[in-house]
Amino acid sequence: MTRTQGERLAYFLKSRPYTYGEMLDLHISTSPQKRCAEFLDLPENRDKWMLDKGKSWSGLTTWRIVRKPKGVG
Repeated sequence: MTRTQGERLAYFLKSRPYTYGEMLDLHISTSPQKRCAEFLDLPENRDKWMLDKGKSWSGLTTWRIVRKPKGVG
């Protein structure tokens, strides 16, 4: 089964937070933030997953995909 770029990227982002540079180093997409947004916008993912942006110890923005808490629409 062929996975989309967004699905492949989401696989990594579910495991730990990644910075923009680390996402680019995965060599999945030249625009990982767009692929992440496309993945989260799919009807089957919209109700289950959400994006959690944070900061690394060095102040860089990190992205992580986490499960939505129950009751959050």
